[in-house]
Amino acid sequence: MLDKNLETIYDMQNEVKKIVTKYNLEIKPELRYVDLVSEVGEVGKELLKGTDYGKNEFYKTSDLDLEIGDTLFSLICIANSLNID
Repeated sequence: MLDKNLETIYDMQNEVKKIVTKYNLEIKPELRYVDLVSEVGEVGKELLKGTDYGKNEFYKTSDLDLEIGDTLFSLICIANSLNID
């Protein structure tokens, strides 16, 4: 899990690099892209669940924060693997 006190994208990228190295999570960017798309889909699922598929006003589901975090992690992994700051 990322430290909530990270202040910049640079800080987040460095933290993600540490996690990827520590847990041997390095994969090719094109495979990480598939992961990113999957995570964005999970964000969409939580948004739909938060409205009971459009029937009610939106409420934040318990997993929405986690899914957005997973999406951000995957995107940062792609940026890191392509040396994009």
